[in-house]
Amino acid sequence: MNCILFSQAELQSDGTVELTDYRCTHIREILKLTKSDRIKCGVRQGLMGTAEIISENAERILIRPELTSPPPPPLPVKLIVAMPRPKSFRKLLHTAVVMGVKEIHLIKSWRVDKSYWSTPFLTAEGLDEIVLDGLMQTRDTMAPTVTVHKSFKPFVEDSFPSIAMGTEVHLFHPAESAQKLSVKQGRAYTIIIGPEGGFIPYEVELFAHHGAITTTLGPRIQRVEQAVGSVLGFISMSM
Repeated sequence: MNCILFSQAELQSDGTVELTDYRCTHIREILKLTKSDRIKCGVRQGLMGTAEIISENAERILIRPELTSPPPPPLPVKLIVAMPRPKSFRKLLHTAVVMGVKEIHLIKSWRVDKSYWSTPFLTAEGLDEIVLDGLMQTRDTMAPTVTVHKSFKPFVEDSFPSIAMGTEVHLFHPAESAQKLSVKQGRAYTIIIGPEGGFIPYEVELFAHHGAITTTLGPRIQRVEQAVGSVLGFISMSM
């Protein structure tokens, strides 16, 4: 946790924020900060800055934030990924948040097990826990939108064109004809990553019909969460 985030509703009329949960514990036990120390902070979906610890005891910490800076710029990437196993999903969502992705689409494909959609990580509370942890790690305040699409063909034919509009679209798939990713300054990207085992040929062809470029990560096969990290890291370092 590299910054403390709080909601607008937690900001009191006198400009202070009272922390009584895990944030309080982290400040006291991990960061070992006390009265008059300062900590990096931010208001969710808003500005960032630092906060002075006004008072603290065994049950609460009171801080007074000074918010003066915008959050870091987002990564110009829209991420489309076939819903993976729940443990992998948690890892890839955290990675996407840390890397600055602000639009994430989870889709159905032939190799996505129906049971994956019942994970508690997809509840509003589950998503918020993962997103908030990623934001506080990376020092950001702007949460991504996460949209679920449980029908493959309607997604590609009806939703995908508007999502991909104005971006360069790459579908990562281990095909012999796949090209290597080349990142261009000022360009926005839509990145598509399949499930464990990859997309089936019909799915690859349908995406290609709508403008997706089949792209490779190299000869080594990666897990979904590893592929997400590899692609986003490459784009981030190339910007």
